[in-house]
Amino acid sequence: MKINHAPATAEQLSNKIGRKLVVVEDPLMPDVIKGSGKSAIEHPLEKILENINSRNMSPREATKLGFDLYAAGIFKWDEYSDLSFQAELHPEFARTIGALTGERAMPDAKRDFVKVWEEKYSFVSRHAKPGSDAPERALHILSVLRRIENPTDVSA
Repeated sequence: MKINHAPATAEQLSNKIGRKLVVVEDPLMPDVIKGSGKSAIEHPLEKILENINSRNMSPREATKLGFDLYAAGIFKWDEYSDLSFQAELHPEFARTIGALTGERAMPDAKRDFVKVWEEKYSFVSRHAKPGSDAPERALHILSVLRRIENPTDVSA
């Protein structure tokens, strides 16, 4: 048996491969699947921000929101700490701050956290040490709270 190691000519290759016309048809469209008109991709913050109203939130809710935003990568650790530290949640509030101010702790009382952080940003901007990143952190927290604020239904 003799093996031919000579390269094949163009004519030999065309006979082997062939130059026949192959008809290509458009593929059939897939059947419509019920519910396929909606995007299956949800925004990762959709569940976190579902019932959040930053203009009507309790300190307890602010603490939870801060942790959720930190876990989602929106806040850095220091921003999480700034938003999540709520003095009214501390068990010694009545003996410390409350004793000095005459206030009771109300960790479930709703308040406007956008306004709270506007005041904090204003204060920190005026009184932070030079080179401190506290004003930038406060501004970032304020901007996030402004972006997620949900105005309540107002009936005329």
